[in-house]
Amino acid sequence: MTRQRILVVEDERIVGLDLQEALEELGYEVCAVVPSGEEAIERATRDQPDLVLMDIVLAGELDGIDAAGRIWQDLGLPVVFLTAYADDATLDRAKRTGPFGYLVKPFDERELRTTVEMALYRHRMEQELRRSRLWLSTTLRSIGDAVIATGPTGRVQFMNGVAERLTGWPEGEASGRELTEVFDIVNEETGLPAENPVARVLREGGVVGLANHTALLSRDGTATPIADSAAPIKGPSGEIEGVVMVFRDVTEERRAQLALAAEKELLQTTLRSIGDGVIVTDPEGRVTSLNAAARAITGWPEAEARGRRLTEVFPLLDERTREPCPDPVSRVLESGGVVGLSDHPLLVARDGGERSISDSGAPIRDEEGTLLGVVLVFRDVTQRRRIEEELRKVQKLESIGLLAGGIAHDFNNILVAILGNIGYARLRAGQGSEIDGVLADAEKASWRAKDLTAQLLTFSRGGAPVKKTCSAVELVRESVALSLRGSPVHCELDLPEEAWPVEADPGQMTQVFSNLVINARQAMPTGGHLAVRVRNLTRDERRGLLPAGRYVEVGLRDSGIGISPQHLEQIFDPYFSTKQTGSGLGLAICHSIVTRHGGAITVESELGDGTTFRVLLPAATAAPESAGRGAQPRAACTGRLLVMDDDDAVRDLLRRSLGRRGHRVSDAACGEEAFDLYRAALDQDDPFGAVLLDLTIPGGMGGLEALGRLRELDPQVRAMVLSGYSNDPVLADPHSYGFQAALSKPFDLNALIEAVATLLEA
Repeated sequence: MTRQRILVVEDERIVGLDLQEALEELGYEVCAVVPSGEEAIERATRDQPDLVLMDIVLAGELDGIDAAGRIWQDLGLPVVFLTAYADDATLDRAKRTGPFGYLVKPFDERELRTTVEMALYRHRMEQELRRSRLWLSTTLRSIGDAVIATGPTGRVQFMNGVAERLTGWPEGEASGRELTEVFDIVNEETGLPAENPVARVLREGGVVGLANHTALLSRDGTATPIADSAAPIKGPSGEIEGVVMVFRDVTEERRAQLALAAEKELLQTTLRSIGDGVIVTDPEGRVTSLNAAARAITGWPEAEARGRRLTEVFPLLDERTREPCPDPVSRVLESGGVVGLSDHPLLVARDGGERSISDSGAPIRDEEGTLLGVVLVFRDVTQRRRIEEELRKVQKLESIGLLAGGIAHDFNNILVAILGNIGYARLRAGQGSEIDGVLADAEKASWRAKDLTAQLLTFSRGGAPVKKTCSAVELVRESVALSLRGSPVHCELDLPEEAWPVEADPGQMTQVFSNLVINARQAMPTGGHLAVRVRNLTRDERRGLLPAGRYVEVGLRDSGIGISPQHLEQIFDPYFSTKQTGSGLGLAICHSIVTRHGGAITVESELGDGTTFRVLLPAATAAPESAGRGAQPRAACTGRLLVMDDDDAVRDLLRRSLGRRGHRVSDAACGEEAFDLYRAALDQDDPFGAVLLDLTIPGGMGGLEALGRLRELDPQVRAMVLSGYSNDPVLADPHSYGFQAALSKPFDLNALIEAVATLLEA
């Protein structure tokens, strides 16, 4: 163990040596014995003893008290005075140097040991206290927060550098001042003084915090928003000896909070504004927020949805199997990345309604990659799916229509030959004969076949409607009256006079309404109720199915048996029918006609609750056209005719039938051959009075192109168009294409003879 080192200052040598001997016997080390104050300062500076034993009366300029004062002030070494004087003046002077003991000569060894040990102990304690205070002071001056300590009366005792900077008061000037002078705080919003935290601590006896929106006014008047707390400094007995305040400048914190609030508001505004639904969950799959679109689609208010499991707010079914779809949150957590929903998902809204949706889910992670939750983004695609279904139906009808149109054209050529030869045979058999009756039955059957080809042509490429402005009310009234004649069905008509006119082909639309009424009649074989209503609509009322504009809706609701869900999706498919008899083309044709008119047809039905069809047609801007007068019959006349048709049987029939009426007939199989015959007739000065041109020649020049070539030879050429495409625009308006007349295949001989006579006299 290291011995304590003591410096002895004594001008009487014998006394000094006695002290040295006594101290060493007590176990101390005497580093030196010096006789003067000057030497004492020198040796203390050099040897740094643990204690100095100082005689007050010394030889030299410095006495013991002066030397002790210098040693304590400069070196911080403890001093114990040795003196034979104990008068008050000497004691008062000695006390001012802060001695650690005072031994009055003579003293014994026990007094010496006690005084030395107490002085050394006191010095150690003061050193530890000084180090502790230095550590505490250094710590408080180094921390980033401001610190001010006061005494029990609220006067400043300590300030660190941060507090000096924020208040504008140096510690030296602030020390001893009232806290309210240095620490001037006000309410940011009102500007009124805030309560002194020291007063609150002294009153409440515990830790207190500043009120919100507190600002510190610095010495130069600068206001700084702060947040702080004040706590009591308590003594050993629990008495409050002072108050310490810790506070900080929250300007940047406030700015960050405002920026965060602005960012959150921007995020919320963005989520509210986007059209897709957004749902956010925590990692356990509980809903934390929904935007407006999500609330509208799911039917859940945010306040009620928050905290619930996603599967309760966002239940999904597989559209085909009706089984629950996997939980999107679980799928995201399993994959750790973005996932899409399973195919054909149906969202079951809170009200029980089902909506087709498409969506994706993605994890939400912080900068360290920690999972914070899952975000789902989805949209209602019910309308889009419906439109896609409509497009598929249209494409299917167009494909079938292309095939049907070709078949119908060829079939009509065959019917021309059949009907023509039947008519020719009836003329030869004589009216009223037995064979005439048989031929009449065959002729009726052939005309029924023509009706079938007309239905096929309706949705073929050549079946474009020939539109004109007409009254939807009149079309519906005529169709209903004709189709329900003799039926037990009671019909209720709602046909307002203010209904807008429509742009439509009257013949085709009459077919649509007649088919729908006949279907309703067949659904109520023992009678029932049919409600037919016409009303004006705009695009907003049928958003998605049709482009913007005005429309007229014709609704037909029957009280029949209804249609099962599995059949409802196929109701407009060609050749689909639930009836024992029928071609299955009726509703397919209706769909094709309405679509070609730029409209839409929809159906709603439940088994046992009837069926509702709705037809929407574009409204016209002009008034309905009045019916024109039919052409007056013309007297028969004869002339030279040129017949062009690719079908041998049709050419033979036309040549024979027209020849029997006195016409001279030449025939050609294509437009090129007809052109050559017409030019040769002009060269021979024996021109044709008229030409009959088939519109479509597979692989060759058709009637429209042939007429153009013929007009180059003879601008005055008279021409009639023939076609198996009965709904072709050229047949509907032949004059616009340069023809004087038109005849739809198949036709009877009387119609042919009348048309040729009219053409020759034109």
